Amino acid sequence: MIQQIKNRGTLGEYDWSGYDTAKSALDAIVSGTDQAAAGTNRLAQVVENLGSIYTEVSAKAGIAESTNTATVRTQRQQEHLANIYRQASESIRNNPKVQNSYLRGELEDIMKRAANPGDSDSVEGLQRDLAAARKSMEELGLTSENLGQRLTRLFKDHFNTAVAMAGLHLLQNSLQQVLQNVVDVDTAMTDLKKVSDGTAQDYANYLDSAADRAKNLGASMTDVIGATSEFSRLGYNLEDASNLGDWATKYMNVSEYTNIEDAAQSLVSTLQGFHLSADEVGSVVDRFNEVGNNYAISSQGLGEALKRSAAALAAGGNSLDESLGLITAANEVVDLCHAA
Repeated sequence: MIQQIKNRGTLGEYDWSGYDTAKSALDAIVSGTDQAAAGTNRLAQVVENLGSIYTEVSAKAGIAESTNTATVRTQRQQEHLANIYRQASESIRNNPKVQNSYLRGELEDIMKRAANPGDSDSVEGLQRDLAAARKSMEELGLTSENLGQRLTRLFKDHFNTAVAMAGLHLLQNSLQQVLQNVVDVDTAMTDLKKVSDGTAQDYANYLDSAADRAKNLGASMTDVIGATSEFSRLGYNLEDASNLGDWATKYMNVSEYTNIEDAAQSLVSTLQGFHLSADEVGSVVDRFNEVGNNYAISSQGLGEALKRSAAALAAGGNSLDESLGLITAANEVVDLCHAA
């Protein structure tokens, strides 16, 4: 073991003659020579010296490693202390109500101990003291809201949708869109009242159901109300106009029509031409869609053809189904002629 220590590096400053003397004495004892007794005495004398050398050499051999570890530990501790100092300082500076509170003294004491920690001051202890001071500030209402905190509180108090989490910019745009939608709906309702004769309660009930109907139809409330107005303008009561408007919206969605007015006009022409009731509008849309899906003519093409000829075809004794058959056949003949 001693030889290992001797070989550990540049340790020439130590007197290693004691090691050589001890080794000779030990050899004499082991060999049983006359010098064994004297060797035992010499061995006892040098063992104590070698022990102290071993302790000192071992400490020096590991001093570099321990010094590096201590340096890293000290740097980290200083970073933690600086962070505690900064947080305590900001707690005083950013919260004016703390200025005249006893908590200012506590925070300043934490700053002082973080800047010049005593033997009893640890990072963990200072962090606990800072957390306790901040909690007391909140409980006493001494904290000041910044803009972000104020918006968050308002969102929680007044909104229950994802809009509240979208940020101020998105919220502003969303509110502007909501406002525009309200204006559009109000305008559409005003137009509906001009062409219909419902009571205030009738319009209130209609508006209550319009949102759900719009959702089911995949349309806006303005479009749904506008479709109802189209049929009210043609003389249908509010209930029938509402039903016809919903079917016109469905018809527009499955056809090539791009506006509700044209879709509504083709349905009205068909209903009136064949003397059908408003309740039968669903079967008309279904027929248009069925033929358009199976033959070389679109549902819009059928509607446009009947808009021009429904009355004449009905007067000639043709039913709606017969008329659809005639229009489809005629369309195929025209297509063949064009192909030729």
